[in-house]
Amino acid sequence: MTRLVALGDAHLGRTHLAHLRDEEGRNLREEDFLHSFAWAVDRTLELEPDGFLWLGDIFDHARPSYRTFTRVAVGLRRLQDAGLRGVAITGNHDTPRLRGTGSPYAALEEFFPDVAFAWRMRAETVDLAGIRVHAVPQTLTLEDFRRELQASAGELRADPTSVLLAHVALTSLPTRQYRDINELEVEEAAFDRRFDLVVLGHYHVHQKVSRRTWYAGSTDSFWFADRPRG
Repeated sequence: MTRLVALGDAHLGRTHLAHLRDEEGRNLREEDFLHSFAWAVDRTLELEPDGFLWLGDIFDHARPSYRTFTRVAVGLRRLQDAGLRGVAITGNHDTPRLRGTGSPYAALEEFFPDVAFAWRMRAETVDLAGIRVHAVPQTLTLEDFRRELQASAGELRADPTSVLLAHVALTSLPTRQYRDINELEVEEAAFDRRFDLVVLGHYHVHQKVSRRTWYAGSTDSFWFADRPRG
């Protein structure tokens, strides 16, 4: 049986609560996310999976600092040195809103050939450890997203197990107080029934939506107000 680790919504580079800083002047919330990401890479290596899946919003925005970018590159190098292959998609936070703007994933894919990065706003299909992974990244519009879902379904084959990756909200989940920037929302029925498993990023809590649809959750515990619910 193939074993894959799914990691979602690390939001590296998030610097809210700017007044909370350590003795070196570093933003404490940013440090929280960086430490949680490093723990997630450590845990992935401990589990010795056959591969890994990154579900978008690894970065909190599309123009991360050198420091944040370096931490992601170091994590990927550790996974690569362990012989692991992976697939990564973009999310609503780390996708540029203009097609001509560069993406941090474009730089990463130049140096990590064992990771398939789906960042060009089009679906990619990748064979990973005997699994057929259908990676649908963030797009600019809901219409574009639905089109890429259909394109991905067109790549389905009868034999291998198929896993769909996306970064999206679902209409079947409870309405939230806050809507996120650039958020896409679809009904679960938009995912072709022939996909064996659907693994989603965007919601920050690990949860089962249905028999085949799951949110991996964030590597750190937070919500976008960054304060406890009253």
